[in-house]
Amino acid sequence: MDYENAEEYLHRAKSSFKNTGNGDFVSYANLNLGDLYVKKELPGTAICYLEEALQANPERGRLKILYLLADCYWKTNQSSKALEFYTEGFQDSVDKGDLTKKWEFAMLHKKYEDRNNFKAYGKKESNTSEE
Repeated sequence: MDYENAEEYLHRAKSSFKNTGNGDFVSYANLNLGDLYVKKELPGTAICYLEEALQANPERGRLKILYLLADCYWKTNQSSKALEFYTEGFQDSVDKGDLTKKWEFAMLHKKYEDRNNFKAYGKKESNTSEE
């Protein structure tokens, strides 16, 4: 992927949306910038864009923002902040009946907070398939 061009275009779009006063599109641009920085493995940079996206309180994309924020905070060794976003996202996914996001949040928690069971589960799966 051409991250540099994508980054440039997203910053231009964000600036343009700010000038027109379109808060929803500014929020989506921030979400996309945050996602781009996650893909570039820059979680610290992603956090500021994701938090800015969340401040607009978007309905669309909210669960993704919460998920990415939890992941980024865990990756930057800020467990207490990660748990806040994880808890909010997990509960929102339950309240909305979004089973896919609920399990994504659950697996994210396992990956960072319950690593032993996460690894053991993966080993059980591979042992089971060999039998």
